[in-house]
Amino acid sequence: MSLRRANPMPVAALVVGWGLLMATGVARAQDFLPPVQVGTVQSGAINEASGLDASVDNPGVLWVHNDSGDTARAFAMNTAGDHLGVYNLSGLGATDWEDMTLGPDPSTGDSYLYLGDIGDNNAVRSSIQVHRVLEPAVDPDQAPVNVWLGGIETFTLLYPDGARDAETLMVDPLTGDLYVISKRESRSRVYRAAFPQSSASPITMDYLGQLPWGWATGGDISPDGDEILVRGYVSASLWTRGPGESVWDALAGSAVSVPIASEPQGEAIAFDSDGDGYFTVSENSYQPIYYYERISPGDFDQDGDVDADDIDLLCANIGGAPDPYDLDGDADVDLDDQTVLIETLVEWSDGVNSGVGTRRGDWNLDGQVNVTDLQITKAYFGQSGLGWAQGDGNCDGLADLTDLQILKADFGYVAAPVPEPLTMGLLAIGACLPLLKR
Repeated sequence: MSLRRANPMPVAALVVGWGLLMATGVARAQDFLPPVQVGTVQSGAINEASGLDASVDNPGVLWVHNDSGDTARAFAMNTAGDHLGVYNLSGLGATDWEDMTLGPDPSTGDSYLYLGDIGDNNAVRSSIQVHRVLEPAVDPDQAPVNVWLGGIETFTLLYPDGARDAETLMVDPLTGDLYVISKRESRSRVYRAAFPQSSASPITMDYLGQLPWGWATGGDISPDGDEILVRGYVSASLWTRGPGESVWDALAGSAVSVPIASEPQGEAIAFDSDGDGYFTVSENSYQPIYYYERISPGDFDQDGDVDADDIDLLCANIGGAPDPYDLDGDADVDLDDQTVLIETLVEWSDGVNSGVGTRRGDWNLDGQVNVTDLQITKAYFGQSGLGWAQGDGNCDGLADLTDLQILKADFGYVAAPVPEPLTMGLLAIGACLPLLKR
């Protein structure tokens, strides 16, 4: 993600870190937990939420706008749904706003709001418009404000094959290209307006191809550009973008289905600011805000934590089917995968500090291999039917001399806590170093 922000370092770490994970076989998970309601839209003025996006420059802030019939404005709210303000676009009207997106200008890095006046139920509009304005600063705890935004650019877009209704607008954070996806077809059609877009004259978009299904109502590209979400009313798909691929290259490939809550008229979808999950919200007043958390690699029991239970599940599947336990990418499940899990994915906490990645022998997962772990080994020594928390370090169900030797090998180890803000990119870089040294 290359949007303007106070501290750009975590962004670079995020991109590089995930690249390292891919190279070592621990891929970014494409599975997500079922929807959890994290808030409720509090502003009664938001009664037809059609476009949604999560701010990167303003962490904890969601942008949303209404469908047709409203004025040219966007609303800011926090992820709990608290109303933060109305942001009016000076000098504009609104025919049928259907989607919005956030993206950087590749030449400056500044973050922009893109608002898509792209709806056309009867396919009669000779052109559609996308309005671009610098994203204003918003505090997720601020009292509601009423702001007028200037400096707006309007891009007039033309279809190369006739007017169409569309409800999906996306911007590629890597290139600045704009993408419009049509709605009212059995297979939605994908169009692109390449960067830099000009407001001086109409732009005829490039037709790229079709999605495998139709009636797309919203979409988003992840902040790092690596994933694409497109939803309909009752389903959604996720595409992964490989190195060097364009957005269309990814969309032309295979997709996976991802969960969508049952909503009265769900049209809006947006990745969170880190790409760790996504939000949805429906039209109608005072609607729930749903969040879908990504299942972390190694979270085999899908409880939101990578812990001793997951180590035990991997041990129980040694010699079995690789998916999802083959963490080192060698097509089998063995103790090497256990090492990857413990050293790069397991979450530890000592009650004050926390982090990801520890060492074999850290039976209580407090980030240290110390006397406490030795006492655990002593308490269970000679017993069978054990797991990680009881001192079984080699997946044989025993606490014995082998496990004592495992503990001895890393005795005295202390994991370094990861300072806030905690980002997966930073974790990925630190976590992959042991693997890269092999």
